[in-house]
Amino acid sequence: MNHAINWDACLSAIQENQPDVVLEIGPGSALSKMLLERNPNCIVRAVDDFKSWSGLQAWLEKQNFA
Repeated sequence: MNHAINWDACLSAIQENQPDVVLEIGPGSALSKMLLERNPNCIVRAVDDFKSWSGLQAWLEKQNFA
């Protein structure tokens, strides 16, 4: 990476698209927490929220994504 990422702009772009569900992929859950604060009506989770892949898969199925 050769430059900083403007996370505020990224979160704003997500909000503008008004998703029903967002899944943060990558280490941690800081971005999903920031997005949830800005958009409390959106279902927001991070991969790291799940203890296992089967737990993630079950959640995805519940959201009609699997």
